[in-house]
Amino acid sequence: MPPLTRQQWQQARIEWESNPDLTITELAKRYGVGRNTVYERIKREGWRKANIDDCKKNGPLPQSVQLYADNVERLLKCHRQEWEEHRSLFDLGAIAMNFELGKTAKISAEMLAIRQKAEREAWGLNDRESETQEIVIVRSYGQQVVGDGTDT
Repeated sequence: MPPLTRQQWQQARIEWESNPDLTITELAKRYGVGRNTVYERIKREGWRKANIDDCKKNGPLPQSVQLYADNVERLLKCHRQEWEEHRSLFDLGAIAMNFELGKTAKISAEMLAIRQKAEREAWGLNDRESETQEIVIVRSYGQQVVGDGTDT
């Protein structure tokens, strides 16, 4: 098999860095090269998987941030669609009238939540959810209230 061109390696790097689920073996198969060839290239050039933490700490990764953002957007859109489907399948009025349907809806919702949480963790998204934010309120007479309501 002929060696990959520079452009093919750049595309492979973008795919690798932007997809946390992609393995070295899968990437090698996509491009028709050996696993060790891809592994050595990753180590030599310092490829790293894109995730929210990388973007916060190190700034944007070369060429892969937009693709990562697009993949995350698709994932979150899929999650929203799954919840919309769940709502359409399990109407609250029907659940109120049928205990067994309510149990089925609960089990289905729990399964969906577990699966989506795992997907978000794989993409490095759950870290954003656990961050706390400080709320600052500036009053019109100049005193400032921070977080817990104490005046400063």
